[in-house]
Amino acid sequence: NMCPTIAKRADGAILALGACGGRHIFPAVFQLLSFLLDYKMDVDEAVHQARLDVSGTDVVTLMSSMDEIFKATLADRYPGSRIRPNGVSPMFFGLPQVIQQFPGGEGVGGCFIPSPHARVVAA
Repeated sequence: NMCPTIAKRADGAILALGACGGRHIFPAVFQLLSFLLDYKMDVDEAVHQARLDVSGTDVVTLMSSMDEIFKATLADRYPGSRIRPNGVSPMFFGLPQVIQQFPGGEGVGGCFIPSPHARVVAA
């Protein structure tokens, strides 16, 4: 239940990403991949970027952290949209994980921010 995805950036960096969360997986993976490749965000920016979810219904769910201008624009276009927090429970969005290895061998990673498991300590 991950939709494992591997991609190579133009600069040679290799990305591996996926998510858990049932029907929320594909929107999460697709948007993260777009943030990383199309918008050239780094991993930290991408996992902190607000997302939306359309999981098989006509309801568009927007992360509460999304910029107000985007929330208003999407609410106008999709009147049935709703705004929800990106939290552990209840879950309204996929729970992504992403790693990137740069051509020189250095690696970075990011994951579902609200998760208690997202906290790490530098070595």
